[in-house]
Amino acid sequence: MRYPLRLKQRALRAIIVGMTAWFIGCHRPISAETQDAGVQSVEAAKDAGLPMTAENPKPKIETVPGPTSLSKDGGAPSPPDEVSLVSLDELAPTPPSPIPSTALVRSREQPTGGVRERTGDVSVVSHCEKQSCMDGLQDLRTKRELIALAPTRDERATLDGQGSVQRVVKIAHTSDGFVSVYTGSTNISDGAKANNSLSCATYGRGTGRPLNLKDAVPPKEALALTHRAEMMLEAFQRKHGLPAYRLTPKGFLHDASSGRVALCAEAPTPMAGTVIVIWLQQ
Repeated sequence: MRYPLRLKQRALRAIIVGMTAWFIGCHRPISAETQDAGVQSVEAAKDAGLPMTAENPKPKIETVPGPTSLSKDGGAPSPPDEVSLVSLDELAPTPPSPIPSTALVRSREQPTGGVRERTGDVSVVSHCEKQSCMDGLQDLRTKRELIALAPTRDERATLDGQGSVQRVVKIAHTSDGFVSVYTGSTNISDGAKANNSLSCATYGRGTGRPLNLKDAVPPKEALALTHRAEMMLEAFQRKHGLPAYRLTPKGFLHDASSGRVALCAEAPTPMAGTVIVIWLQQ
């Protein structure tokens, strides 16, 4: 086959240029930096088990990041969303009354050393007398009294009127930033029918004060959680034929170990002393 003269000239020029570049490259001394880089590339390739070939003298080595450390509460699988009815007498069981009574919590004994319960560096302390038994909540790390042992104004009025007060505090969850508890009471005034109550509260360990849900999670997330809880609450009440419970901004529990929060719906009068607890994944 005969090729046009111009094509032959282009081919010859390419051959000459290529041979000249090869000759110069073979006789140019290799710098120290280039030698070091070459040695590092070879060693890295050996460590990675990659083939070294003439076509691939420096295989691409991908850097794999090391494992990140888990958070203090990390690593545990999160339970699913759930809804349950919690009663005061389940949190603070007391012996049954010999006579019919509407009191969910009856007389309790003074605990040994005044400590009824301790979880980590948070403890429930208690002081019991003839007509009262008061639980309080202490943060031993910050040395704060989150719930005082002293009677509130309403509790003092009940006791001054010869009534009785049983105040219950039960730890639900603790973490570096939060302490979540159930708080309830059974108050009896002048021998009348017992008044029972139960609610949830979460305290910030930085301030020692009870928090709203939007203080513990971003405001938009708080709205989304509340909306989900309302739908689950309505379905639970309808399924079990319960009267309307009510969600409140301060009525929630925070569980850092599973990344969940629980919104607690407080009971109407016929179901006083209970809460509906709605656990939600954040």
